[in-house]
Amino acid sequence: MTLVKLVIMPLVVYGLCRALGLNPLYTIAAVVCAAVPTAKTVFILASEYKVEEELVTATISMTTLLSVVTLLGWLNAVAGLSAQVQKSAQVRPSPGQEALFLAPVAPRRSRRWVMDHC
Repeated sequence: MTLVKLVIMPLVVYGLCRALGLNPLYTIAAVVCAAVPTAKTVFILASEYKVEEELVTATISMTTLLSVVTLLGWLNAVAGLSAQVQKSAQVRPSPGQEALFLAPVAPRRSRRWVMDHC
């Protein structure tokens, strides 16, 4: 069960994100969210309803311990996507807006200059 949560689930999420053409930033976020250990709220629910408390406790403990290694592995695996995020974050004008980026900016005038010349 631990292998499924820490390795297979993030792999499936990564595959779906790539297949759907999701933005690299969202892909990184989705993979990291899928690779985190089992939430502690599962234990609260299991103890409240008296269902598989020992199994839940073991699963939370194992996923938390192993997630140190697997999460670092997933972060390393998606590190290449961060370069794509940085490239897409650069400001590039769309085809109709080149003139806006190339237009000279008027120099800032002092208050005295404005009073003298207006």
